[in-house]
Amino acid sequence: GPAFKALDYESLTNKQRADESLLIGDAYYGLIEPLTQIHHYRLDFSMNSKLLSFWKDSVNEVLKKKLIHKSVLIDLSSEEYSQLLDPESLSITIIRPTFLNSGKLVSFHAKRARGLMARFLIENPQKKVEDFNLEGYLHVGNYVFTKD
Repeated sequence: GPAFKALDYESLTNKQRADESLLIGDAYYGLIEPLTQIHHYRLDFSMNSKLLSFWKDSVNEVLKKKLIHKSVLIDLSSEEYSQLLDPESLSITIIRPTFLNSGKLVSFHAKRARGLMARFLIENPQKKVEDFNLEGYLHVGNYVFTKD
């Protein structure tokens, strides 16, 4: 989809950082790492409301282990996958950027922007979320990014 195309994993100069810091939510496999081999299928949380309750505990347990020495999680997942996160059990600050185009949330552009931000943070570990500026996005406060 648009997020993964914008991430463009194959062209990353810091694949090791991506492999160590990026987790991908998957409706069939749960949380997976970038190089996890999966079979092609079509399933998402909107197709089956039971998937959310099925994965929620497992996803948060994996995140607790992965984030044990971290203080912040940058959630670039879709709204459906974001519902899996339990901030209280994770005891961590969760940053969930919002991407607007001409003041509106446009699904395709927001998906692409999430992939671009993942790429930006992987390639620029010294930068902060607020520094994201690819393809004309500007931080306007409270982790909202906009472009005209």
